[in-house]
Amino acid sequence: MPESDQRRGRFSTESAGLMAAGPGNAAPAGRVRRLLDQARRKAGGLVSHWDRSRERRYLQRLLDDLMTAPATRERVDLVLSVGRDDPRLQGVDVREERALPGYEEFRTSGWWKIMLTRYALGLSYCRDRCVLDSCCGLGWGSFLADAVAKRVIAVDQDPEAIKLALKLWPGRRTDYVRGSVLSLGLADQSVDVVLAMESIEHFAREDIPRFLDEIRRVLKPGGRLIGSSEFPETRRTAAARAVHNPLHLYILTGEEIKDLLKARFKRHHLFRNRLFFTARA
Repeated sequence: MPESDQRRGRFSTESAGLMAAGPGNAAPAGRVRRLLDQARRKAGGLVSHWDRSRERRYLQRLLDDLMTAPATRERVDLVLSVGRDDPRLQGVDVREERALPGYEEFRTSGWWKIMLTRYALGLSYCRDRCVLDSCCGLGWGSFLADAVAKRVIAVDQDPEAIKLALKLWPGRRTDYVRGSVLSLGLADQSVDVVLAMESIEHFAREDIPRFLDEIRRVLKPGGRLIGSSEFPETRRTAAARAVHNPLHLYILTGEEIKDLLKARFKRHHLFRNRLFFTARA
């Protein structure tokens, strides 16, 4: 048996506990089917684990690159240096929905790594590209993208968030714009990459297709959408999660986001961790 098959669980009738067919040792057909089903599930689980492990290594490598590359490491340090006690944040709503990775609780828990990994994934597509950072919030992700992109258009409907982003981040190639991502003032096929980090869950269910349609409209052929959110397996779990945060209007399941992307993009991928997705126009 090939080594690759062995690593994937040795999926064969022998490894499933079945004896070779022959006189006197033929297993009942029902038992054979059950054992084969068990073997398939086991093999599928091993492949899934291998895929998750590979994706973790890939994302860790992107995070390491973000934190050590000459173009971005100083910007990462600057982002991580801004905590809740920064005087520039006085009077600003700095709850979780306007969070910065430098907040002490995120540094203590390690959640800052997840926050940075979102943009590490996004930046891997942004070099020398025109980038739209949709729902940019306080703009720290746009500031990181500014280090490698040709141009960054950072859009958010909150004027206070835009004002603070302009105060915090000295980007050279970024335009911070107050506006709605449901009706972008951009020409058709005008951007190469769209970032949608922790944004899609803030739309009402009926507005999510509008959001994706608008992204698809402004993306050039072959352009990329990179996003993050949480995509539970079941509608029941997704609804329960939404209840705990009134700002999360509708949380998509994994199947729902895949169906929405499939209807609009040539290719799409939902990561095994159910936190990140990519799509290609």
